[in-house]
Amino acid sequence: PGVVHTVRQSGFMAEVGLRSFSNLEIVAVITQESLENLQIAVGKTVIATVKAPLVVISRDEHSIRTSARNKFTGIVSALTRSGILCEVVVNLREGSQVCALVTTASVDELALAVLTPVTVLFKAFSVVLSVALYSVQATALTEDIVGEDKPPALPGTVPSRNSRTDAAGRPPYSSRKGNIFATPPFSYTAS
Repeated sequence: PGVVHTVRQSGFMAEVGLRSFSNLEIVAVITQESLENLQIAVGKTVIATVKAPLVVISRDEHSIRTSARNKFTGIVSALTRSGILCEVVVNLREGSQVCALVTTASVDELALAVLTPVTVLFKAFSVVLSVALYSVQATALTEDIVGEDKPPALPGTVPSRNSRTDAAGRPPYSSRKGNIFATPPFSYTAS
């Protein structure tokens, strides 16, 4: 999640700038209709997600010229090979993780391995904005979940393994896949 700090409108499109809770600057381009339907305005909390196949990885942030508005540096923290594709997890400098799906040939050409410094890029059009049904609070939670009556996970999240319930009895959730830009774990409460 993050807070919208700029909205520029042009015709039927809008450019939305937001700062994630972990302090990343993210730019998204959405339709005017989406801007209105989601009631996005400066100061509103939104969730920014990017599908892993839309994330591009580069080894040298200074040698690449691109139209991608979102460009972040980090270190490869995990690499899982599976025939044609590889899942590459990158720890960004401010603490977030980004997951990319790239071909095995590209991983080999870039000589990617754990601890390799990289730049991740994605276009503003690749960012999907959504508004949480619940307000999100960035809190560290450490006790185990008690009881079996748990609400379903929010889209793109899974229950945290080491956590406790919030004041309303809901368990916290942390992002595992889908590049939700937040610093896990976080809990949600009804708004």
